[in-house]
Amino acid sequence: MAMSITLRTLLAQTALNLRVLIDPLHAPSDAPPQMPSRGTVSGLDATIEWVHNSDLKDPTPFLTSGTVLLTTGAQFTGNSPDEYRRYVAALVARGVRGLGFGTDVSSGEVPPHLVAACSERGFPLFEVPYKTPFIAIVKRAADLINTDKHARDSWSLGAQRAVAMAALQNDGLAASLHELSRQLGNWVALYDIAGNPMHIFPDSALTAALADDVTGEVSKLLAAGNRSSASNTRHTGRVSLQTLGSTGQLRGVLAVGGDSAPDAAALTVITSVVALASLSLEQRHALGLAGRHLRTGTLRSLLDGNLETASHISDLLWGGLPETPLTIIACDLPIATERIILDGLNSIASHTAGSIFYADLDENLIILCSTAGFTTAVRYLLEKSVSLGSSHPGDLSDLGTLISQARQSLTHALDGTEAEHITFCELADQGVWSLIDRGPARLVADALLEPLRENDRHTGGQLEQTAQRWLFHNGQWAVTAADLSIHRHTLKHRIELIEHLLSRDLSSFNARAELWAALQYASQPTDPPPGH
Repeated sequence: MAMSITLRTLLAQTALNLRVLIDPLHAPSDAPPQMPSRGTVSGLDATIEWVHNSDLKDPTPFLTSGTVLLTTGAQFTGNSPDEYRRYVAALVARGVRGLGFGTDVSSGEVPPHLVAACSERGFPLFEVPYKTPFIAIVKRAADLINTDKHARDSWSLGAQRAVAMAALQNDGLAASLHELSRQLGNWVALYDIAGNPMHIFPDSALTAALADDVTGEVSKLLAAGNRSSASNTRHTGRVSLQTLGSTGQLRGVLAVGGDSAPDAAALTVITSVVALASLSLEQRHALGLAGRHLRTGTLRSLLDGNLETASHISDLLWGGLPETPLTIIACDLPIATERIILDGLNSIASHTAGSIFYADLDENLIILCSTAGFTTAVRYLLEKSVSLGSSHPGDLSDLGTLISQARQSLTHALDGTEAEHITFCELADQGVWSLIDRGPARLVADALLEPLRENDRHTGGQLEQTAQRWLFHNGQWAVTAADLSIHRHTLKHRIELIEHLLSRDLSSFNARAELWAALQYASQPTDPPPGH
């Protein structure tokens, strides 16, 4: 929010008797076509920071952007239009807000070529009569700027009081952000540590395109992990970003949008809200951690058999434990969406009369679900792209076993490339071998089969294939020999050689089962082994 003193405000001071010659918005009908300046703010409504006078041929090294320049024209040496064009172009490039020409000093009138050059550039030009001293214009501008600064300081104090009062409401954080937006007359958005918007005021302030842009900038600041700020100018205005929290422990980002950069008074108010928001988010973080630790403690009490204590705590804080029979869900939450998912689970619990209870346990989120809450929770988690495993239904007395079942199911669900739900019932249908960790199993299988493979490499034999087909046919000699197109005596010789190389008696069931398992995991390490 820039200062509100504009060139139009200065020109409206009747005591100065200034006369507008070129107003970019209201040029005379016979004036040449105007070209809006590039890279600067033009027009009588541009804000000004100071007024300076100079008759240098090129005064721009001594001027700052936002200055109004006064001149008597003594620097103009000829009657060439190009000389005036170059002069005006330099002022425009420097960010000068307008030019005042004092008549009856070097020239009785404003040079026509200067008028034409200003008109071509869309650059404000006004005439200063001889009876109006330049110092009077400078002094009047200084008075206006000081008055505005005092007003801005008063506004800043009032705005800070309003924000502080808003922070005392029930949802103080949201109320203070809403008040900040109202005081600035701009949109305000608060993003959490995952880069997700928590509050936006007004609600419809961000278009989809702008929201994507701001979210991208917020993600960059959060990824850096440092306390910092950033400003970007976009087609919809200027966006200022400020991280909340300390380096290495960021809690979110405050974004403020507007037509221009905030001035010192506005920055003071924004800084006060940054402090309030940082404190509020830090408190929420601490309370959230404490709440999650309390949930974990309650779940461990259940696992230790302290049902009465756990039920009492749950009744007081979360509306009670789910009714039995219970089904347990185990899942791992992505960090980026963890807060949103937990908020969703809280909403499910409150809207379904305590049908679910969740808590962290070691590396997993464990969810206890009643029959009514199970379907809702599964659907919600899959919508959030979370893989999960679930147990058989059971009672609290079986909680440890149910959690183990859910975790085992989760291990298989995480093997897929997309979020999916694996139930323990599905694992049971696949058989015991489906629960074996395929990585270590393959290492053992390869080691066991290496003597057969070594023999096959040196002799060109087919011992590994023979063992597989013989076991597949349940050790039946005739059927296996026909399958391999060899004589039964040849088959028996191969099996005897296999027993010798493996140092195992394949007449026993245990030896045959171990060899069969090795053959399955070695040949198909990524697929479930087929049933015998």
